[in-house]
Amino acid sequence: MNFFIHNSRNVFCSKIIVDANNKKRNNDYGTDVKVLQGHALEKRNNDNNNYIDYDRYNNESEKFLVTGGYRPKNKYLYKYIVSVRRKYFTHYFGDDHICGGSIIGPRLILSAAHCFVNDRQFSVVVGSKMRMEEDKNTRRLRVKELRCHQEFNETTLTADICLVVLYQDMNLDDRVSAIIKLPDSPPKTGMVCTSLGWGRLYENGPMVNELVCTDLYIMPKRFCDHLTSFEMNKICATDPFDDEKDTCNGDSGGPLICNETLTGIVSYGFGCALKYTAGVYTEVYAYLDWIKANRSALLIFNRLNIPVIVINFGFTLQRCIHGLR
Repeated sequence: MNFFIHNSRNVFCSKIIVDANNKKRNNDYGTDVKVLQGHALEKRNNDNNNYIDYDRYNNESEKFLVTGGYRPKNKYLYKYIVSVRRKYFTHYFGDDHICGGSIIGPRLILSAAHCFVNDRQFSVVVGSKMRMEEDKNTRRLRVKELRCHQEFNETTLTADICLVVLYQDMNLDDRVSAIIKLPDSPPKTGMVCTSLGWGRLYENGPMVNELVCTDLYIMPKRFCDHLTSFEMNKICATDPFDDEKDTCNGDSGGPLICNETLTGIVSYGFGCALKYTAGVYTEVYAYLDWIKANRSALLIFNRLNIPVIVINFGFTLQRCIHGLR
């Protein structure tokens, strides 16, 4: 039987048909997944102190438990992420959120290229873990330029990575907002990572107001291969002990953080938190040379006040074929 399971992870929805009969089960992948399941169980038993009382959040609490989301006591993760938005909100502050992004420089955000296909006017909100509430630390900054990877493909989501340049510095202070470290080596299978964002609590469900995290494991490549025609420069991540933990629509462009480094960028998935699947992420290390080269060039251009040409993708997104988280 055929059913829709491929779903992008920005606020837009589109899917691709995949034969469900071809899906394998976790136990088809030998001891590597079983070992990861053991690590996941041990981590869950040892990590109770990282979780806080869901009942404080009333109507959202049950859905957090279902999707594996939580709000950690350790607030250090909040300072690395920004909310990418359309230039103007429609009705109220926060309804224009489309993607996440990670701070890699005073004026530079790293996000997913697919977030910027259908519009050219964006802003970035920094300094707040709340999507719909402003406080004294909240700043909304205009996007000056986009430099997305020249090999980005909207059908396969190859090279789903983009540098976002702001008009002004974010006034980083290492408390409310800070630069996240880039990786110096490729990710390893079994690494424990954290993804965070303001995405939907479940597929087609509501988006959260307060930033939510979920802990995931880098999965073996052969596990990722069974999901789709898995390409180089991508990684997939899930919790092999609890496959209902996942990112979802609205989380696109946000970080996958492993050992306090930006290891992945949320790209797409197969529904949200479906069994025997995993979320797919752009591998940051694979594009490290591209990031550094473009970051250096952009810094020089900004100091000299030289305008940078915005890359024109030259295509129209086929929403009915591919969806983006």
